[in-house]
Amino acid sequence: VDVHETPTEIRVRADLPGVSESDVDVTLDDDRLTIRAERRSETRREGERAHTVECTVGVLQRTLRLPAAVDPD
Repeated sequence: VDVHETPTEIRVRADLPGVSESDVDVTLDDDRLTIRAERRSETRREGERAHTVECTVGVLQRTLRLPAAVDPD
């Protein structure tokens, strides 16, 4: 997660490879921003064998305190 502040905005960037946009939820509670996402398992094809599986499936969540007060609108 990267957080950058300019005189007019706070920009947050999070890389979520393998996560669909519809599976991402972003909430703001005072100065705490929570990014919650769910990475779903991919369907394997018949006859396919996995040799290495490093991308875990499940819920990912990160909460961070923003450096300044934000207008939630």
